[in-house]
Amino acid sequence: MWQQRCILDRIDNPDSNFGENILFFGSDDPKDSFYSEELLQLEKQGSLIVHRTAAFDPREPSFIQHSLRKHGNEIGELLDKGAHLYICGHKAFGQAANRALVDVIMKSHECNYMEATHFVKEMKNTGRMVEEVFE
Repeated sequence: MWQQRCILDRIDNPDSNFGENILFFGSDDPKDSFYSEELLQLEKQGSLIVHRTAAFDPREPSFIQHSLRKHGNEIGELLDKGAHLYICGHKAFGQAANRALVDVIMKSHECNYMEATHFVKEMKNTGRMVEEVFE
């Protein structure tokens, strides 16, 4: 998905009005080279912002949900502008990302847990949030 958006973002088409492309990329190993050259190229071109996490980073182990919370203000602003979210990965990751997103919405929208949960549910129902998770 992110590859397609970055390609479409580079096409000189006045009708395409994509917002920022932000990827929260998690892996086990900080030296993981999965997509590394492609991601670096897209970052240099300004087509993509990448927030990387690595569960077994000896310097600072972290997971995607930690990065989502860390960048919560940015996410909240993008949601206010109509951003779409795509969550892909293991089922446990999807659950943790959903909990982090509820936390982000509670803080950014100054609402309670039930309101934030409803916001996420509405995003899913309207297609603004899509999950592809596996076991």
